[in-house]
Amino acid sequence: MRKPGEENLFRLEANPATRTYHLPLMPLLAGDNPITNKTVSKFLRLTDTQLFLLRQWADGIFIDEVEAGFAPAIDPWQPYADWNVPGGRGLDRGVLSNGLGGAFCPGGEVTWIIRNPAIWREPYRIKADPEWYSFALTAAQENANRWGAGVSEEGYIAYASDPLSQGSNFDVGLQPGDLTKLSGLPWQADFNECSTQTIDVTYEEWNVLYPDSVGNTLLERERRVWETLWWPAHRPMQTYYPTKDGLQFRNWARGIPQTLAGDLKMVTEWSKLGFIVRNPAGGLDQPSPAEKYICVEDSGE
Repeated sequence: MRKPGEENLFRLEANPATRTYHLPLMPLLAGDNPITNKTVSKFLRLTDTQLFLLRQWADGIFIDEVEAGFAPAIDPWQPYADWNVPGGRGLDRGVLSNGLGGAFCPGGEVTWIIRNPAIWREPYRIKADPEWYSFALTAAQENANRWGAGVSEEGYIAYASDPLSQGSNFDVGLQPGDLTKLSGLPWQADFNECSTQTIDVTYEEWNVLYPDSVGNTLLERERRVWETLWWPAHRPMQTYYPTKDGLQFRNWARGIPQTLAGDLKMVTEWSKLGFIVRNPAGGLDQPSPAEKYICVEDSGE
């Protein structure tokens, strides 16, 4: 596992007699910035908290919740078979548990502004601009005053006539949209291109080399790159498609290149992409069955 300070290391030169010799460090995912030489972080690493939890587990410092009676046993093949949504908090948890998290270049749900300590009021609480959460009247108060005649937005919010700031003032706090205004636009284009990233691993100290700019053919011949995933499963790359002759393995977004033209096509044709579901034909009782997932409702043909 990639440890703190190893964000730019591709592999460690370990003992040649070990099975891990010359293998890349994990997770083998693109970091916060693998595409420029500014704030370089070629590869992603686990957070300090995640590494701590893994160390606890490796040392046997944990409790089996099922054995201890804290939680029911769950079928790993059908983990949500008996799941009931426990209210609003459960809905939030269900959505957030599928968040991409890092890397933040520019990021999936939010950009790398999320790593800036200045935006936090306390752990898990964003520092908000008071002008955008101080209410003139609550909705209930306004409704009571108007005797059911209707609730005007301007009556109970303080910011209705104020424009959003185009900048950011972290001393005051964040306004609506500040967390996402640096995200890729439109999202379909970012979704299209953020699949794999070619990362230069020739030298650990450099992120991107341009040998042709100095006419160095030797440097170009010795250049080594590694095609790296941005995120582990934010979008499918290939999948099985049902055909009259059985299942066929194809690219999921076939016909949509990772270019500006492909981005436009993703924007205009995204609704024709299929859904990936478990293959109902069977094979789910095996640890890693082939053809486990298939693409359905594809109208791209």
